[in-house]
Amino acid sequence: MLRTAGAARVWPQGPGGGEEVLPVKIRELYHHGVLTAHPDETVTTVAGRMQQEAVGSLAVVEEGRLVGIVTERDLVRAASDGADPLATRIRGYVTHGVAIAAPTRRGAGWCGAC
Repeated sequence: MLRTAGAARVWPQGPGGGEEVLPVKIRELYHHGVLTAHPDETVTTVAGRMQQEAVGSLAVVEEGRLVGIVTERDLVRAASDGADPLATRIRGYVTHGVAIAAPTRRGAGWCGAC
């Protein structure tokens, strides 16, 4: 059985009888249809999109540039702050410093931040 571990594929039986780790390209690990949100969308709008699409996070894009990510955890933080989900914009709840990678990179050294 094949499983992924970070940026490698792990085969259970390598040449020496143990696991064999083969590097993979980042493009093999991610979804191609990135779902996004805008920082000025409300918590309700973003939570609804996440539920409809059955995802736990959305990339946050402003003026065509990735500025962060909003996750279920960020929405929980908004709720615990007592934010009005119909009026509160996600701008204040976006997680910044998201690790990004070029789709053709392999293994170590692939990470950058936005």
